[in-house]
Amino acid sequence: KSGCYRVDGMDDAQEYRDMRHAMGVIGIDNATQGQVLQTLAAILHMGNLTFYEEGSQARFSDPNAVAVAAQMLEVDVGVFEAKLTARLMTTGIGGKGSSYNVPLNADQAVYVRNALAQTMYSRLFDYLVRAINSAMVKEVESLVIGVLDIYGFEIFTKNGFEQ
Repeated sequence: KSGCYRVDGMDDAQEYRDMRHAMGVIGIDNATQGQVLQTLAAILHMGNLTFYEEGSQARFSDPNAVAVAAQMLEVDVGVFEAKLTARLMTTGIGGKGSSYNVPLNADQAVYVRNALAQTMYSRLFDYLVRAINSAMVKEVESLVIGVLDIYGFEIFTKNGFEQ
């Protein structure tokens, strides 16, 4: 929903081809590359999910946005909607308890959406870092990956996107 931006001197199509080539170089096959990109697209589409309240229950502002995100995740849209707008509460112990779907309000639904997107992004990032590190393995030397961010150059023993 933010629109398209152009950067002078940058060829998006070439950047995409370079990225796909680099993924191949580190051993990520075409099918897995497609899954990585589809997962990333799903995360981005989840950012388009907005909520309003009807009574005290969260409802999706745009049902089409929910359908697109669910399709990208390859999950049933009804299940996806239910998991983002209600939580399952179980009472009792053992087999003698009861389970209830408790509706979430709009703020709670935003929190669930954000938590799901962040977890998916974190796991995708971790997968890519493992793939890069595996491609860099040499029998004699120990290698690490360095990350350049806005704070400077840092080297991590364990790489995570929030570090």
